Amino acid sequence: KMPAKAAAKPDPKAAPPPEPEPEQEVYGSWEGERNEEKLPHGQGKATYPNGDIYIGRIENNNREKQGKYIWKSAAEGQHGGTYEGEYESNKKHGMGVMKYPDDGVYEGHWKEGLREGKGTFKYPNGDWYKGDWLGGMKFGTGTYYSFEGCCWYSGTWKDGEFVDGDWKFKDGSSYRGEFKAGRPAPSRGRFRFQNGDEQTGRWVQYPVEGGEEGATTVKWIGDHPLVLLN
Repeated sequence: KMPAKAAAKPDPKAAPPPEPEPEQEVYGSWEGERNEEKLPHGQGKATYPNGDIYIGRIENNNREKQGKYIWKSAAEGQHGGTYEGEYESNKKHGMGVMKYPDDGVYEGHWKEGLREGKGTFKYPNGDWYKGDWLGGMKFGTGTYYSFEGCCWYSGTWKDGEFVDGDWKFKDGSSYRGEFKAGRPAPSRGRFRFQNGDEQTGRWVQYPVEGGEEGATTVKWIGDHPLVLLN
């Protein structure tokens, strides 16, 4: 049985971007080690004028090495997000864990303040992505699990979008091919069914009748009729 339509598109924007910490250190207060000039240097706790808190190491007025940054909550009873991990020159750099205000969590590598390298993002709706990141976006090889669609997208990602690989379903069936905008692209592909049967074919793009101008959908056309074995 062919799926009627692609599962819900993994939303690359569902992961909120890291909220930047202040580029220049302007402390409301500093409790910790100081250098000969009496400036913050070493381990301590910084409280910023906006209410944010940093607990960790300061060197030459920069957050460095291990530290924890706590953003002030936007509303009473809510948390404003936290980052705990490595810093370099005031930016997240290395391994770290970011907990976002919406309860999303990213654990993995960072580079100059952005998600980059290997990492896992767990979304508040039950979705997750595990794989490569570049410049804060999914890029490279990775797997995205859709909780609502109960399916997996595993393969190649570019600029936050799934572009090529396997679309796997809970019953063990799968589709392999190219993707665009969260659904199979108009191109060739292959379905593999739970009992081992396969069908090759292509997706053809059609305009949506009665839809908005430019709206399109795709329809699967198999190379041959599929005969399922009992």
